[in-house]
Amino acid sequence: MSRARDNADLGDSYGSLGAGVTGGSGLTALGTVTEGNLSNSAIVYPTGHVLQVLTTVDDGMSSTADESQWHTVHTISITNVLSGSIIHIMAAIGGALTETGGQVGFRIIDSVGGILAQGQSSTGGANSWHAVLPTLMGKDTSPLVGTNTYSIQYAPTVDPTAYYNYDATTGHYTRSFYQIMEVVG
Repeated sequence: MSRARDNADLGDSYGSLGAGVTGGSGLTALGTVTEGNLSNSAIVYPTGHVLQVLTTVDDGMSSTADESQWHTVHTISITNVLSGSIIHIMAAIGGALTETGGQVGFRIIDSVGGILAQGQSSTGGANSWHAVLPTLMGKDTSPLVGTNTYSIQYAPTVDPTAYYNYDATTGHYTRSFYQIMEVVG
């Protein structure tokens, strides 16, 4: 037989391994896993391996004309974060501005106020509402081991009233979507 044929010989069609499998005879030579969990410190995952993913949908509406500070509209937490991980946060936000010209900014911050992502939308005030639908993507390269909480904030500038998940009683129920993912760093 050729060497390629020998390497490809996996035995009969009933699942037995061929004699060429090293380390013993058959699957039992590989040992028996009696217990384990994903947070076992002996497990070594490759860089970029996804450890956990959480998603949330927020349909709570709020508005503000207060230009003096950022306003938190949503928080998302991830627990059991391992040492050396990286956290990716994605936000698809449903917002709006009144017909008055101006801007509104949205951002993602970590628990100590570090800005991970920020975006802005503006309108010239053409006597119509202006949709604000930013998509933000942030990355926390040094999260805490354990629980990490991230906040989505917004703030208007100049004149407009800014809205988060505005539905104007249309029944369309604007929502914002969030995904947070822990990967091996």
